[in-house]
Amino acid sequence: MIDPILAAGLRDRVLARLAHRLPFGLVVTQAGGAILYANPRFAHQIGQAAESLIGRSLAALCPDLPTPTPGLESGRMAALPGADGRMFGVIARVVPASQPPERPSWIWTFEDGVDLPDLERALDHLLSHSPTTGLPAQARFVKEAGDLAGAEGYGLAVIGFTGFTRLQSTVAGALEAPFYRQLAATLAKEAPHRLIGQITADTFALFCPAGHDAAVVAHRVVGHLCHGVLLGEVTLPLDCLGIGRDGAAGTDPALVLEDALAALKAAEAAFPQRGSSRSRAPFSASVST
Repeated sequence: MIDPILAAGLRDRVLARLAHRLPFGLVVTQAGGAILYANPRFAHQIGQAAESLIGRSLAALCPDLPTPTPGLESGRMAALPGADGRMFGVIARVVPASQPPERPSWIWTFEDGVDLPDLERALDHLLSHSPTTGLPAQARFVKEAGDLAGAEGYGLAVIGFTGFTRLQSTVAGALEAPFYRQLAATLAKEAPHRLIGQITADTFALFCPAGHDAAVVAHRVVGHLCHGVLLGEVTLPLDCLGIGRDGAAGTDPALVLEDALAALKAAEAAFPQRGSSRSRAPFSASVST
C-alpha cells in the first residue's frame, strides 16, 4: 500500500522535475487556429523556431509586455504577416498560479491560416536536436525521475496520451469527461494502490509501490483505454494512447506518433469538421515514454 503522505511528497518532487523539462505543446483549436505554449526555460529556442517559420521577429513586435499577475493575461496583440503574406496573431504571456511572476511562460496564438504541419515539423526538428530538449536529454531526465522514485521504494511510468488533446478538439471537448471516467475506472482495477500525477493536459506519471512493475501496470491501463471510449452512440478508438512501444524511458515519441496517425484519421472521419475540409496537425507530446 502506498503511504499517502510520503507518496504525495515524492509525487510532487518527481512531477516538478518532469514538468520543468517539458519544452512545449501545440494545441489545435476548434476554430482551426493553434496555441503554442512554452516552458520559460525554452521560450527563446521555441521563439526562434516560430520566428524562422513566420519570417519575422516576435520580440520586436512586443518589446514592452507587462509583467503579468498569476493567471492568464494577454500582452500586446499584433497582426503578424507571415513569409507567404498570411496573417498570424501574437502574443500572450501566462503565469500559472503556482509559478512565480518573474518566470512567465510564453504563449503564441496563431490564427486560422497558419500551416500547422510546417510549424509542428519546425518545432520537432529544433527540439529533437537540441542538447537541452532533445530526446536523449528527455530520456535521461525521465530516468533521473525514475531513480528518485525508486530510491524511496516506488516504480514510475510516464504515460503520454499522445494525440488526446488533438482528439478532444476534434469532438468539441465532449471526449474529456468519459475519458477521465474510464481512466479512473481502469486505474482502480489495474492499479488499486497507485498514485497518479498529471504533468500536462495529456501526460501522467504513474507511481506503483515496490513489487509492482509500473511499466507493466501502465501498459495494462493503456490497453484497456485503447478499446475505445463510448461517446454517445459512437465508440471512438483511442489507439493513439501509448507509453512507448517498449515502456522504457527513452522511447522515441515519434514512434508513438506513428501509431497515433491512423487513430487521428479515424476520429476525423467519425467527426468531420462542418464547413471545412482543411486537415489539421495532431498534438505532439513532448515526453511519451
